[in-house]
Amino acid sequence: MEQDEILIKKYFAGTTSLEEERYLYEQALLQDNGLEAVASFAKQQRVDIPSTLEEKVWEGVVQKKAVRSNVQWKKWGIAASILLMITIGIGTQMNKGQSLAQKEALWQEALSLTRKNSASIDKPKILYEDELIVIYLSEKITD
Repeated sequence: MEQDEILIKKYFAGTTSLEEERYLYEQALLQDNGLEAVASFAKQQRVDIPSTLEEKVWEGVVQKKAVRSNVQWKKWGIAASILLMITIGIGTQMNKGQSLAQKEALWQEALSLTRKNSASIDKPKILYEDELIVIYLSEKITD
């Protein structure tokens, strides 16, 4: 009985463990101290923890991580798509390119700067052409 009184004092001090509180509620030792309503409420509301609770919680955590991972991949995909569209838009604005007449004029200017007699050079054939470079091929060059 003396141990029960020590447990009751610890209960009122707020230092009991869950096992000690369970013992007090089950033995109804708190009824003598005017806490019978609390003791009966605790007995009625007592719910046993399911044995699979830990597994269910862990599954929820893993599932939430998977959802978060999928959302992040979607965000990165959207960001990459926007960046690609911006890059293509800027690229097309910068690579409007030169017209064929402008290329011919540049060719003639280059020939006049490098050769004294530009009349002896046949009209060049385009060997390779892209946005940055044009390579001409001439079959006959005389000085």
